[in-house]
Amino acid sequence: MRRLAASGLVVLVAIFGAQGTAFAARTAAGSARPEHYLLGVSCTSAKFCMAVGADWRNGRPLTEKWNGVKWTAADLRLPGGAAAGTLYWVWCGRPDSCIAVGNTASNRASSATTNALAESWNGRSWSAFRMPVPAGTHNTDLGGIDCVSTRNCVVTGLAVLPGSHYNSFIDVLKGGRWTLYRPPGFTDSKRNSILENVSCAAANRCVAVGSYGNTNSPGGAAPANVAAAVTWNGRKWSLDRLPTPAGSKGAWVLDVSCVRSKACVAVGGRSVGGKKSTALAEILKAGKWKAVTPSAEGSDPSLYAVSCVSATRCLAGGGGDFSSTINTNKSVRNKAFSSYWNGRTWKYARLPTPPKGGGSNASVVSAISCLTATKCVAVGAAGPPASLIYGFSAFWNGRNWRLVSVS
Repeated sequence: MRRLAASGLVVLVAIFGAQGTAFAARTAAGSARPEHYLLGVSCTSAKFCMAVGADWRNGRPLTEKWNGVKWTAADLRLPGGAAAGTLYWVWCGRPDSCIAVGNTASNRASSATTNALAESWNGRSWSAFRMPVPAGTHNTDLGGIDCVSTRNCVVTGLAVLPGSHYNSFIDVLKGGRWTLYRPPGFTDSKRNSILENVSCAAANRCVAVGSYGNTNSPGGAAPANVAAAVTWNGRKWSLDRLPTPAGSKGAWVLDVSCVRSKACVAVGGRSVGGKKSTALAEILKAGKWKAVTPSAEGSDPSLYAVSCVSATRCLAGGGGDFSSTINTNKSVRNKAFSSYWNGRTWKYARLPTPPKGGGSNASVVSAISCLTATKCVAVGAAGPPASLIYGFSAFWNGRNWRLVSVS
């Protein structure tokens, strides 16, 4: 999910506003065309990727399609009654079969009413369809999705409860029918909770990750009391509280990638006291989670994205805490960075400074999709820390990153 918590983002922040903007950053896709950002990406081959997000200028959902040579932008038609919208994440099984999720808003102000949005791609155009949301809630949102086929998917969502607390829900598509679930640990009406994203190794083996509690992370991107995961066995969801390194004052997980039912990597951040934080990775091996601290760059960094092709080959990306303050001090580096997991340790991987990300500006990697250990695509954003509206994409060859502009 990782929805951008930057205070300059007025497009569809209504669901987060009273809570300090709940979801962390999935922004961008690089930028011959300024002021648009992409938040999720999914690749099926070296010649096909789909990235999703929104156009900053008009507040409308946006998609970018990669054909192996260049990105091509296409706007989506909003459902009736909606004035703005954002797509946060996308899954593609084939070039003619994708599902994207996000929300729509009644207007572009922070007081807007939001509604869950789901769109399907048939290779030529997008069309909206309805999914279940919890009764008795307002301001609903869909943020993470993974599928093993077009008839078996899991989607994570968020709903604001009476009294302004927000809780998570999960929609499961099985045999062509969507069913709503209230996951354990993420439905307490007295505390906030966010399930950020989900990864499925099989139709009956899925893991969704997030955090809960009423203390926010340093940037206000997520609850920071407890990092947790819920696991799907095909019938029900079960809760795991994730471990944290000694000295942690709270933690949050923002993305997960599973290659087998008991082999996953989740990434995020942890508080180390005051308003300071550092990157966090959670490794699931043989059914047991272990917390480690990857190398990171910048001020108070978190990892926002991860993609694994095996239990010993994962690529993660993130950035510094740009959302809580407008940084004009050049000595504080809020730069996008990446880290590579080899099954034993995390190796820091330098990312070139994207356009608009130099000087006192900030940048962040918001989503990664890997086909192999040497073929990955990342999207991210750069710009003033309070409004990362200049996008970029980057391609990984196993050794280094290459920036590629996006239409």
